[in-house]
Amino acid sequence: MNNDIIIKNINKTILERLKFEADKQGTDLRTVIIQIIKKSFGLEKISDKKINYNDLDYLAGTWSDDEYTDFKLHTSGFCKIDEELWK
Repeated sequence: MNNDIIIKNINKTILERLKFEADKQGTDLRTVIIQIIKKSFGLEKISDKKINYNDLDYLAGTWSDDEYTDFKLHTSGFCKIDEELWK
């Protein structure tokens, strides 16, 4: 029994998103497509496997106003150019 599926004329934007996701996960297109199909049918296996993210998305929206103000205060010096280093 042949389990191959060929998708022709796939939308460029969809293909780019699939490739991006594959790169992000460090896997191939086939794996990403199967994950999406399984998830859409509710067939994904729930795993205790730790996911290693390469971004800071999990931090978005987690700071309070005080934490943000404190961060800005303590990092404001990062924007100053040390002229002595550029001579």
